[in-house]
Amino acid sequence: MTNKQNVEAIVDRLLNYLKEAPIEAGSRKDLVQKISSLGERFAPNQNWYVRNMNKLFEIGGDQITVELTNKFIFSISEYERESDSDKFRDNTIKIYLKILKKNPNIPDSLMQVIAWILGEYGGGPNSKDASKVLKVLNLLSQFAHGTFENERTRAAILLAITKLHASLKYAPNEQVEVIMRDYLSSKVLEVQERAFDYQILRQYSVDSSLLFSTPLTEA
Repeated sequence: MTNKQNVEAIVDRLLNYLKEAPIEAGSRKDLVQKISSLGERFAPNQNWYVRNMNKLFEIGGDQITVELTNKFIFSISEYERESDSDKFRDNTIKIYLKILKKNPNIPDSLMQVIAWILGEYGGGPNSKDASKVLKVLNLLSQFAHGTFENERTRAAILLAITKLHASLKYAPNEQVEVIMRDYLSSKVLEVQERAFDYQILRQYSVDSSLLFSTPLTEA
């Protein structure tokens, strides 16, 4: 029986099984579901949950469903509401910036989580340090032209970039401008819409406070 006293050891063991299981193994889906469920029910603390779910998304990205992604994002947003918000946001941002810096090939499901987190917390209306927001914006922008299995991931990145740049009052940023200009002609409607939305919002200097109460990723 799993509980808060033994969940760390059990999840570690299951993550190791998942890491060694062949991509084609049918057990991978069951392992991903089991690890997610145990982490959600028995997490000893917030940081442990976030870090181990990140490992799950990195190792088992091929089996992560939209439902699991949404559930993870919802859990993080719940933690943020229940905790010392500023400290939790800062710690969470640091975790995901570290992942971006060390890993150029991030699974789509984890990249969607990262985009949501950085978009919501990286430059929200309470952000006071413009230089930190700019660092987040520039790092995330490096992934906008990446190769993804699902173009929805790119759309999530463009939305996050829009939020971050809005919080900087659309200060001149050539990298962002090139990205948004490139994707205005995207063949993927959702990606094209994100680039078009950015252009309109920037044209009318829409305040960042109007952009941050967004719903979680749609199923």
